Amino acid sequence: MKKNVLIHYHIFKNAGSTIDWILQKNFGKDALKLDESNPDGHIKPQTMLEFLHEHPSPKSFSSHQLRFPTPQNQDYRFLPIVFIRHPIDRIFSIYHFLHHNPDVNELNDILKANNSTLKDFVQFNLKSNPKRMRDNQLKFLARRGKIRLYGKHYLFRAYRTIKKCTVLGIVERMDDSLVLAEEILQNYFPEIDLAYVAQNIRTRNPSLEKRIEEGKDEIGETLMNKLITINKWDFSLYKYANNELNLRIANINNFYQKLNDFKKRCNELSDKSSN
Repeated sequence: MKKNVLIHYHIFKNAGSTIDWILQKNFGKDALKLDESNPDGHIKPQTMLEFLHEHPSPKSFSSHQLRFPTPQNQDYRFLPIVFIRHPIDRIFSIYHFLHHNPDVNELNDILKANNSTLKDFVQFNLKSNPKRMRDNQLKFLARRGKIRLYGKHYLFRAYRTIKKCTVLGIVERMDDSLVLAEEILQNYFPEIDLAYVAQNIRTRNPSLEKRIEEGKDEIGETLMNKLITINKWDFSLYKYANNELNLRIANINNFYQKLNDFKKRCNELSDKSSN
């Protein structure tokens, strides 16, 4: 019988630390993680399979550097997880993360976030390496090996990837996403509990609209319009992912009752962890 293994495709600054925390809470030592020290490294499917075979009972695997498509294997039934985020909010979040974590890795030397304003950060990257600011979620989902791809053809490839994911999440709709995920994953892990305490977050306005507006005030309308323009495929991807999430939620009986119960469990867990 195949072993069920959740595969978390961890897109940088897409709530991955919270998802990894949830996996660790549920599976303990059987929640595995693997990344190369090079932030631009790439974990090959064969490397992942060898890593899994080194462990007696893997339940989940998480990596920033594993890429789609999800491999097929006679020993494992892989259940892919991916979270998508509003493209501009993601860029702002990268800045705030690097700005407050100056020793995180060599990315700081490239992105110049630790000693800059948000406007400086955006201007620097748009001038020195605009690819780092352009359609990165599309590139993650449509990438093949080390080839980073974007454009309309690859947008439809990314759509197909999303369709095939067992768990699809939207960062700005975390609770909705996890209630849906819990409903699906109980078929594979009957005792799974996805209640969480958010990890690796900064104090920012809880409203997405307000965060975007505040960021626009900081960087100015010209730079904001530039970011929107160069992320047009990521915006299409974000819209598609939200629609797909809505379709999946529509198939869940008593979803909003389950959502209320889930939020209560999250509040209880948060209260317990703060005591």
